[in-house]
This record gives sequence, structure tokens and C-alpha cells, in this order.
Amino acid sequence: TDFEAGDAFPAPAPQSPLTGTTLGAFYGSAPTGVWKLFAVNDATGHVGSIAGSWSLNLQTSTTACSFTLTPSVQTFPITGGSGSFAVNMPSACSWMVTGSSGFITLNSSASGNGNGTIDFSVAPNMSGGRAGTIDVSNGVVTRTFQVQQPSGCPFSLNQTSVSIGAAGGGSSVGVTAGNVCTWQASTTASWIQIISLPQTGDGLINLTIQPNPTSTARSATVLVGARSFTVNQAGAGGRKFDFDGDQKDDVSVFRSSNNFWYISQSMAGFRSTQFGAGGDRITPGDFDGDGKADVAVFRPSTGFWYVLRSSDNTLFAQSHGQAGDIPSTGDYDADGKSDLAVYRPSNGTFYLRYSSDSTFHFVQWGANGDLPVAGDYDGDGKTDLAIFRPTAGTFYILQSSNGAVRGQQFGTSGDKPLAADFDADGKTDIAVYRAASGGWYYLNSSDNSFRGVAWGASGDIPSAADYDGDGKWDVAVFRPSTGVFYILQSTNNALRAEQFGTNGDVPVPSAYIQ
Repeated sequence: TDFEAGDAFPAPAPQSPLTGTTLGAFYGSAPTGVWKLFAVNDATGHVGSIAGSWSLNLQTSTTACSFTLTPSVQTFPITGGSGSFAVNMPSACSWMVTGSSGFITLNSSASGNGNGTIDFSVAPNMSGGRAGTIDVSNGVVTRTFQVQQPSGCPFSLNQTSVSIGAAGGGSSVGVTAGNVCTWQASTTASWIQIISLPQTGDGLINLTIQPNPTSTARSATVLVGARSFTVNQAGAGGRKFDFDGDQKDDVSVFRSSNNFWYISQSMAGFRSTQFGAGGDRITPGDFDGDGKADVAVFRPSTGFWYVLRSSDNTLFAQSHGQAGDIPSTGDYDADGKSDLAVYRPSNGTFYLRYSSDSTFHFVQWGANGDLPVAGDYDGDGKTDLAIFRPTAGTFYILQSSNGAVRGQQFGTSGDKPLAADFDADGKTDIAVYRAASGGWYYLNSSDNSFRGVAWGASGDIPSAADYDGDGKWDVAVFRPSTGVFYILQSTNNALRAEQFGTNGDVPVPSAYIQ
């Protein structure tokens, strides 16, 4: 009943009267204005009058329903996501969401009493960095929860790294971006040329990487707005079959009958060198880092390596290995020099001697019967431990970049595995040579595409190498019966036949093919 001075109690009485020790229901109301007293009597008919000096005192407060938000800020990735925060408030008090940014969606009730939780989701960001808010009020005070999201311009790149061989070449990276996002790639590396103009929305970054004239691998960062990717390029050193340093592998053979190396240098002409002894395994590589392959052998009977350094024509000798070991030369420490390395089939272990600091390392990787096929499969400039298991037709690779294990079923029993880069992306491709049919089969690491080439005949020895210097290995065989190299040049897909050697010679580019 609305009671004012002189009024009698009419009927009926108002229902659900306020109870309790506080009038929290009034919280948030302005204390000024007209306040009216509603009273309910207990007499029949609800009639009567106020006797005495009865009064009601109202005391207003701006803190009785004070509240906090926990947490008060949250950061989300450019892909967005879901989140929540707590409203901490006395039970007799109420709250309400009074506003939120357009890229934030509420997934729970926008109001409540006492403690509560507000659930929300954040949309992906295709534009610049942004901050959004959700406002919560108790009628007197408004508190703000903040959402932070970094720039999504551009939104993503289709790869985080590009690997390419020492010969250089072109490469592309795809960009996903919003329609209002304008971006341009940039880099401080002088050996990387960005040939793409500024673009808006989705697009493609086209790069040209210059040849690496040094024996050391190099890396640089390309910035694309808020995103970036890394360009990794192999060093010119490490070529195992380029004896004159012109970035072209040379047609060459080793004649075990007189221990002579015969080399048809693509720039410097014919060369012959007597080096080695009966029973030696040829192990060419750039052991001194001068960009030229060195004549070298591994002597199983003593476990010694002998290297004739091309930089100063001095002899280097080092014990590393034992009878039964298989040489597996590579640049395992990325210093631009070939390291002494052997694979021991009896215990499936690689034994390495780093040229950078002469330290000894060994890693169990493989089993008896496996064949070593070490190469730089992840393009980080370091040779990765790898084996081919003929019984399963599977490659097992231990990637040096992240320690991850990669298994790839490719090939069959009887195939000869080889470590070669047929697509010039700076990564070793999984490849085999099938002697029975003269077939070459490989997976290009750049796009995982399958390739098959018929090149060779029964009795030919696989001798793939980069004979034309374009960064791509050429399919090639040596035919002992005629002493002829047959090379399928990747530059123009043309046949190159070169008579060099006699029956019984070992083609040098076949040194590490088991």
C-alpha cells in the first residue's frame, strides 16, 4: 500500500514485500527524488491508520555493491579464440554487460546477481593490431575487460622457411591477408632480391636468391608486415665432386689397378693424381673448406682417412673408423667443411668427427643391414643422419634442425639409395636407383611430388651429380663396358655423353652410393 500522511490502508496489500537488513535492491538508484512508504498491516481487510511517529530511514551507498573483474585483460592470437573472466560481487547485488567491441561475441548471459562468469569469443584478425572491450556495470560503476590482439596483416604465410642450394635461384611464398591489408616484403640481406610489388589481400612473394660464393651456409629473415620467414642457403663448400671450384661437378673416375684419380675438370681441364692403395674406399669431399673437392680415401684395414687438401696440396691423416665401416662424409656441423664420418652396420651407429672443433660424436641410428644415406634433408645446412632399410623399403631420417624423426616408405629391396638434390631447394631428396630396370625414382622435397626417369641399363653404375651447375642434380650413369658417362642435364633435358674411363674404373660420383 502506498501510504502517505492521512491515508488509510486500502486492500489488497502489495505482495512480496522487501525483506532483509539492507535495501540493496535500491543500489544504483539516485538518492534524490520522491521516496514513498508502502506498509502492510495485519488487521482484517488491511484497514487502519499509522499511529505514533513511525518512520523509515534510507541510507544510500556507492560501495555496497562494489565489484572487480578477474582477469581484467587477455591477449589472443591473430586466429582468435574463446575466453572468459569472472565478475566478483556481493550476492545481493546485480550486474549487466553494457557494451562490447564488434569483433567480440558474448557466449553467456549478459547479466546476473552476485558472482558470475562471462564467456566470450574473439574473431580472427585480418587487419592491424587492435584492442577491444567488454563493459560491465553495477548501475553506479562501470568496469572494463580488455581484449588485445596483434596485427593480422598479413594473416599467415604458407611456409616459415625457404631452403635453397648454393647455386641460388628463385622461390615463392604464399600470403593470406584480408581485403583491407596492404603489405610488402622486405629484407636487409643483399643476396636476396624481392621482385614482388606491394600487394593488398592474398598474394605471392617472389624471390631471387644469389649464388653463395662462400663455403659457409647463410640465413636471412624476410619481413612481411607482422609476419616473417627465413631463407636458408647452403654453402658452396661441401661439393664432393667439384674439384676445380666452378660450382659444377666433374666427370671423374678412380682406377684401383694403379690408384690413380682421373678428373675431367669442367673449368681447369684434365687432371690425374695418384692417391690411395689397394682396398681403399674413395671418400671425396671439401675437407678444407676452399670450395673445391679434395682427393681422399678411407683405409678399412687401418681405420685411417687420408686427405690431399686442395688448398695447399698437403696431406691430412686421421684415424677414424675400423674394418667394416662405411664412409658417410658430410658437413654435420655446418662449418662449410666435410667431416670424417662412418656408419658401422654391426651396431647401427654413426661415428662423426666435427671439423669445426675436432670433437668426436656418435649416434645410434639404424640396424644391421641398413644402408647410410646421410644428407641435408631439412635444409638447415647440416647433414642429417639417415639410413635406408632395404627389407622395408623405408628411409629413416634424424633431422638436425629439430631432432624430429622422419620415416618415409620409398623404394624396395635391391634399390640403391642416394642423397641428391634434384629440385635445387637446398634439401636432399629421397631417391633410389633401381638397377634392374635403370629407373630413377625420387620425391622432390620442394613440393613432395614424385618423379620417375628411365636412365641406364643393366651393369651401369649410378653417378648422379650437378654436372651443369644449375643447383639441380643430374641423373647420370657410368657404363663400365664402354667407359662412357651418360648424363641427363637438368638445365635443358639434353643428353651429354662423355667417354672417360675404362672397364673396372669406379666413377667418383658413385662413392657414397651403396
